[in-house]
Amino acid sequence: MFEPRPMSSLAVASAIFVLTGTAYPAEKCQLRLKFKEGMSNRIVMTIDTDMNMKTSESSLPIPTQSKMTQVMEMVYRVTEVAPDGGVTLEMIYDRVKQAMNMAGMSISYDSREKGQAQEGNPMAAAFAAAMEPLVRLKLIVKLDPKHHVKEVKGFDAYVRKLSRGPGGGMLAGQMGKMFGDKQLAAMLDQFFSKSLPGKPVAVGESWVTDQTLEMPMMGKLSLKTTSTLESISEHRGRRCAKILTDAKMATTPTQPAAQAGSPARLKINSATMKGHYWFDLQAGQTIDMLTDQDMDMSIDLQMPGQATSSPAGIPSMRQLMKSKMRMTVRPEPTTRPK
Repeated sequence: MFEPRPMSSLAVASAIFVLTGTAYPAEKCQLRLKFKEGMSNRIVMTIDTDMNMKTSESSLPIPTQSKMTQVMEMVYRVTEVAPDGGVTLEMIYDRVKQAMNMAGMSISYDSREKGQAQEGNPMAAAFAAAMEPLVRLKLIVKLDPKHHVKEVKGFDAYVRKLSRGPGGGMLAGQMGKMFGDKQLAAMLDQFFSKSLPGKPVAVGESWVTDQTLEMPMMGKLSLKTTSTLESISEHRGRRCAKILTDAKMATTPTQPAAQAGSPARLKINSATMKGHYWFDLQAGQTIDMLTDQDMDMSIDLQMPGQATSSPAGIPSMRQLMKSKMRMTVRPEPTTRPK
């Protein structure tokens, strides 16, 4: 269902399985998403990240290195396929898990483990408070007959729950700006309607997709992805297309951060993402994905009325990140979670 993308802050990765079987003869094939009413799958996404923070003021006691592993499980179901080809999907966050080590301090959280003690660890408690409203959240995604995303409903409800938590007002405000229903609709539209070539392609053939999004605190985000059909062969006992991806992402600030309602301005200086995914030709769904991402990002602080970033006495920061993203998709029993 998904092609690898840096957002899919939203963002999505998979365990790679050994390629088995004999390659099929060279041929042109149609890479087309398919939806069958009642179809249900579980998506398991894992992101391993190494981060290195640098500041313009070396004497500041800011943790410079950290490691983080995030695991998210979602169940998605096709609840309706209309006569005209329109599709309604139901997506439920079923599990959130995170482990992080920063400056010698370790924290962990798993939504399936109840009663986790967070006393004396403000960072772990803050993360748990942010993640708990996400578990069991249901998103409704509506696609038109050409699989363009018409509407997303549900994430605004998470933002409202988050705002009612302790200290959640500021975080909810930022999450609402970056990942509200409208923002998610724009991001998911890239996955559903723009990632595949839209015409038959042969082994060795490439296609390019471009995407531009307006992101609070960042400005205009541009993403250019070159995809190549490397082979048609068997993977996990299915006839699949193996597709290579090479993506580049950058941001261009469109307004001062203070005008956007935030004292921080984020800028992606450079970002690359390379990997591959397996697309089941009969099912019309991606079943495995693996990508590596490198990102260089600047963080500047700006006070209201300040024309330039990083005013005197306030350092700018630079964050370097290396991430490995894995995703696997497997059939899920049709019994709905309670």
